[in-house]
Amino acid sequence: MPTINEKDFITEIIFCIRRSDIIKAKALVQFFAEVNPKTQNRVLYELSKSHDDIAFPVLDYLCEIKSNQNQINQKIYDLLLEISYGNPEIIARYIKCKHPNQTTYLQIAGDLKMKEAIPALSEIMQSSQDPKILEEVIKTLGAIGAEDCISILIPFLYSVDPVLKVAAISAMSEIGTPPAIEQLSRAITGDNRTDIPIINGLS
Repeated sequence: MPTINEKDFITEIIFCIRRSDIIKAKALVQFFAEVNPKTQNRVLYELSKSHDDIAFPVLDYLCEIKSNQNQINQKIYDLLLEISYGNPEIIARYIKCKHPNQTTYLQIAGDLKMKEAIPALSEIMQSSQDPKILEEVIKTLGAIGAEDCISILIPFLYSVDPVLKVAAISAMSEIGTPPAIEQLSRAITGDNRTDIPIINGLS
């Protein structure tokens, strides 16, 4: 591709935002990683001022592309986090539909302690066979910390997968309410590999 004219790139992005042209905006930001950090910051600034209906899908697309600058990637996440605060139904939907950025939205649900996401998380726990996704969902339930999360986590305290079992122990410890602590106590089996994390969680 020819060298990108940074000024024209910004002008086109602003035009797309003002026209709410999501398709063209996505077509432009596919080259996001090729422009300099100053231009990347300007794009994010313009998106931060735009309506959620255009900002969210463009930021979601940027999550897939990623910048080669960690600070820029963090800003993308922070903007998504800000928009998600007032749109929990979007996050729940993206979590449930196995979206490409599913782990990002799981993290957002946990960071915002988003109780609205619990039904979607419960459904994944019952249907998914992917241990990595299950581990992320368990972590998210622990971060949300609601009482409704406890019953979803209980089966994983007895999982044959040691990674999922330890993740569930950690999540219950993070919830830390009397019912969660009671479930941890019941999960002590005499197996040092998993009893030690439980004991640490109870201390």
